[in-house]
Amino acid sequence: EEMLVDASLKGNDPRIARALLAERTTRKPNSAWSWQRYGDALGDTPEATTARSRTDELLA
Repeated sequence: EEMLVDASLKGNDPRIARALLAERTTRKPNSAWSWQRYGDALGDTPEATTARSRTDELLA
């Protein structure tokens, strides 16, 4: 699953990454890895800021 997410991000297909990460963050809400990549996949949006904030909370 992590490889699929990374491949979709590197392959410039953020739609797939967003879909995979939306499911993963629901199943694993305490995964900093998931939230960080979700923020990456969302680009420069308010939702990305929220995802990055969640990453920071989990890593603190």
